[in-house]
Amino acid sequence: MLRTKHPSFWTGFLLGCLVCFYLPGKSQSLSFQRVIKPFPVKNQYGVDYPFPMLGGYNSPRPQWVDLDLDGDLDLFVQVEFDKLIYFENVGSATSPQLEWRTDWFQQLSIGSWYVFRDMDGDGDPDLFAEQVFGLIRYYRNDGPPGNPQFVPAADTLKADDGSLIFAESASIPTLADIDCDGDLDLFTGNSLDGTINFYTNTGSGPGSVPRFHFITSQFQGISIISGGKGRPRASQPHGSNALEFADIDADGDLDLFWGDFFTESLYFLENSGTCTNPNIHIVSNQYPPGSPILTGGFNVPRFADIDADGDLDLFVGVQGGAVSNTQNLVDNFFFLENIGTPQSPDFFFQTGTFVSSIDIGDKSIPALADINGDGDLDLIVANEVNPPNGQTSHLILFSNQGSATQPSFRLTNTHFTGLEVGFNYAPAFGDLDGDGDLDLLVGEWSGNLNYLRNDGTAQAPQYVLVEENFAGIDVGLNSTPALVDIDADGDLDLFIGEFSGNINFYRNEGTAQSPAFVLDTTHYLGLDVGQHSFPAFADIDHDGDPDLFVGNANGEVVFYRNQGSPQQPQFQLDPSFQLHLRTFTTPAFGDLDGDGDLDLICGNVGGGLYYFQNQELTTGIQEPPAGGPTPEGITLLRNYPNPFNPETTIAFEISLPPEKAGTTYQLLIYSVTGQRIRQWRLRASGGVNRERILWDGRDQQGRLLPSGVYFVQLKIPGLAARTEKMLLVK
Repeated sequence: MLRTKHPSFWTGFLLGCLVCFYLPGKSQSLSFQRVIKPFPVKNQYGVDYPFPMLGGYNSPRPQWVDLDLDGDLDLFVQVEFDKLIYFENVGSATSPQLEWRTDWFQQLSIGSWYVFRDMDGDGDPDLFAEQVFGLIRYYRNDGPPGNPQFVPAADTLKADDGSLIFAESASIPTLADIDCDGDLDLFTGNSLDGTINFYTNTGSGPGSVPRFHFITSQFQGISIISGGKGRPRASQPHGSNALEFADIDADGDLDLFWGDFFTESLYFLENSGTCTNPNIHIVSNQYPPGSPILTGGFNVPRFADIDADGDLDLFVGVQGGAVSNTQNLVDNFFFLENIGTPQSPDFFFQTGTFVSSIDIGDKSIPALADINGDGDLDLIVANEVNPPNGQTSHLILFSNQGSATQPSFRLTNTHFTGLEVGFNYAPAFGDLDGDGDLDLLVGEWSGNLNYLRNDGTAQAPQYVLVEENFAGIDVGLNSTPALVDIDADGDLDLFIGEFSGNINFYRNEGTAQSPAFVLDTTHYLGLDVGQHSFPAFADIDHDGDPDLFVGNANGEVVFYRNQGSPQQPQFQLDPSFQLHLRTFTTPAFGDLDGDGDLDLICGNVGGGLYYFQNQELTTGIQEPPAGGPTPEGITLLRNYPNPFNPETTIAFEISLPPEKAGTTYQLLIYSVTGQRIRQWRLRASGGVNRERILWDGRDQQGRLLPSGVYFVQLKIPGLAARTEKMLLVK
């Protein structure tokens, strides 16, 4: 049995790609490290997600293959066009243990489908994949044993008469030795009439490219007429399909399994002939018998002896079909263990989320906020529609049950706030009424904003829907709000992304207690990131003003660095930041590990999350220009006491040459989300300046702040800065 729940099954800390970019004026380049399991995340039942930050899966297409020839099966999964995810089995044939290796295996272009098979008889797997316009490409594995290297051998696969071989991009073909002659034949499905094209293998051509001879477009007279939830009828449709051959009854010949767009289960077609003379006919449109798989349709069957017990286990990737395209946005990778025998299989359902990660459906939009005032960041994630019924979007709460430095999340509320007003929710937290707790704006598909006021406290929030069309704002489609004090006047301003890719800016001309949002421009900075803009603000370079990151539908995150001041921002595109993920990438920032820099979480079309740990080794120390003070000219001591309640002393020292007398410097306090909450402006004399400031745990408006981690920064604008961490405990 495959152990999907045991803690030792998965590697605890999986590192992925390193994303680096250089920020001018910094002492070193800033880098983000993708981490699959940066901290524990549990589902609502208290079970750890083995791959919490994998990104979520919609429509997975799996295949098991011994890639490295070590005697156990490795896993490939396709969830997006052209890219192939690879998990290495670092366990054994009888006790598999998977480790994620890459989201784009060898950067091979595979189109809409792929099939691994050993075509040249050298003992390692080669690869077929979709080429544009329904053609087939072939990659030959030329690497030594255990070190696969796939090279393009045929850009377009041809039959032995020179004609092109086509395979529908929406269907998944297969290869199998149907006539027991020792080579693999090719089968492609026809969605127009539910039939199968059959090409027999005639050997290899130049470059060891396999050759096929077309035999028939009606293999075995099969015509699948799918019946959805009922029995098949001639008047009912046929559609995209996935083919899989397997000797399911160990009688020496290959049986056929067919997943179809219009059926919720699998077709089982038994071979009652022989190995050399097949006779294949439909037995059932629901499989396995007794307890069939029932999904939204278009199921991709894959058989593999995953536990090396001599029989075939069943894996199914649900693509979503005519029955429902939202039913299986989360439960879409089924594992059914064969607890019977090779001759008499008996499939036992193990899980519907075989490679389990945070996954709330599709088009996830994360937000980080201290929901319960305990000093650490909680995680709130919105989706487009909430599966399985898909009637409205939901906000899902993952409560941080760890600490500000060692987070540990658990899914505690699948319908946070109970909001049910539409689709494509986009949350933004901020104190909109000046009462010291976090209120909530929620964008949605209709383009307006919902205002949920927190009528509870910072420690015990109670969200009440006050307005479904907040401030009369309507940006068209897919409003994605962000709250930030962009002009340092002590109140929150409002930015809203939208479907068209621009950003709307509403300046707060009211107060922190009574905001009045007035439209300043519908095209802030004149920027256009293509379809769907997802703005997020974060002081990523520790210079005291917010920088701007914008996600988009193409999977990019675009960075605009603020080169102005807290009062007068000036944003400039910084092309050195390169981040391209899956489509509908939605960024959110927060210091999740309490190390003084901001980490990055991104949602995406798959409904899961990516996590990028900020690898910055220095804490915002600016390289001074020639003639200016060195970083050693600034000394920021640890506050005392620390932790503190209700007040703490911040001591520091600044050394300036006489000609710099009168220089203005700042002492700034930030939350873990990078929001500036308190500032002091002082003027330095020449020589040594020693100061002490008593902070009473209040923000700029005199409001008491909740317990938590805060950061104090001593800064001479444009010259140098130091940052330290403080802990307020109540």
